[in-house]
Amino acid sequence: MKQDQIHFRAEFTIEDGKIEEYKELVQDMSRLVKANEPDTIGYQFYLNRDETKCIVHETYANSEAVLAHNTGIASQTILPKIFSVLG
Repeated sequence: MKQDQIHFRAEFTIEDGKIEEYKELVQDMSRLVKANEPDTIGYQFYLNRDETKCIVHETYANSEAVLAHNTGIASQTILPKIFSVLG
């Protein structure tokens, strides 16, 4: 792990009946991040066994990469949709 890297961990509860929509949105988000954010080093989503909670681990090369992610197309277009399926 390099010293400049920034790591985030977030935990979300998924609204009942919204898991399939959540999974699709996360896949879309991941594709856009991979295609448009070269300084996003890691972007992983983990579901618990009953698929009611998700833990997200994000790793960025530096603070500029975090800012680029926050203002990037994925965060601006898909992240609001993801938030709409969270409990």
